[in-house]
Amino acid sequence: MIHKLLIICCLFSTQILFAQTGQNFDANLKQMGVTGPVKMVPHSNIAPDPTDYKAVGSPLPTFIVQDVQHKIYTNKDVQYNGNLLVMIFNPTCSHCEAMTDMLEKNIKLFSKSKVLMVATAGQEPYLKDFEERHHTADYPTMKVTFDSSKMTDRLFNYKMLPQINVYDRDRKLIKTLNGTLPIDSFKAYIQ
Repeated sequence: MIHKLLIICCLFSTQILFAQTGQNFDANLKQMGVTGPVKMVPHSNIAPDPTDYKAVGSPLPTFIVQDVQHKIYTNKDVQYNGNLLVMIFNPTCSHCEAMTDMLEKNIKLFSKSKVLMVATAGQEPYLKDFEERHHTADYPTMKVTFDSSKMTDRLFNYKMLPQINVYDRDRKLIKTLNGTLPIDSFKAYIQ
């Protein structure tokens, strides 16, 4: 008998807990200025983005990245009349450091083109040291950032770091390059 009473008490307390959670949810919505009924959409009903962002001709995906000062950059910030080189890198990778040094030595070639360097989320503690060692903040055509929107998940082809995706002025992918390469490998894409 006590066993049954204990089960009933547990079930009853669970109902109270869920009711309170629902009330808190409604109160939070009101604090955010949301009024009226809210329809909850199950995650499984949200259609995945079918775009293959790794294919030549594909658009640059919508993104949010941040620099070490936590300044946010989005697609709006890369709209200009030149090619964009998106370099997916790891700030502790020696190949990535060598590529950064090579880009710096040839920075005068970048009159219209710019380089957006994107490290994966979780690498932000290493970015400040990386920027200081490579003096990337001295070059307005280079931005060192970390990913805040899973951009690297959509772009990285898992071959080798660094990976440089070259986008034309319409932000369509025209070339993907992997590894430490000489400047001649992508000089034709720099404007």
